[in-house]
Amino acid sequence: MPRRCARVLKQRTAPCPNCGLRTVTITVTKAVPGKHYNCDRCGHEWQDRTVRRYRQRKTLFKMLLGRVLERKGQLNPRDRFFLEKIHEQGKSSLEYHSRLLRIAHKVGIDFREQE
Repeated sequence: MPRRCARVLKQRTAPCPNCGLRTVTITVTKAVPGKHYNCDRCGHEWQDRTVRRYRQRKTLFKMLLGRVLERKGQLNPRDRFFLEKIHEQGKSSLEYHSRLLRIAHKVGIDFREQE
């Protein structure tokens, strides 16, 4: 039996920001945390705040990884190996977020500059 990756619900929620209809279709996916909303009347689509935050963190991680890889000559071999592996394999950015921040701090990159 195939596994479903998304769950679709129809229920009353906060109104559609476009037309004000209160009954909308909600899609809950496992791949990206959070909910996606779709209005049945006007077709307007919007996302839960957690989805936007997740995508923003993932984008910031990729930018920070690129900046740290530019300075990989300053790193010890263990950290350099870690960075090259997650870059090659495209590992999930959120799994390794805290370790990348520690490595960036070692080479003098402030992650808050990215935001």
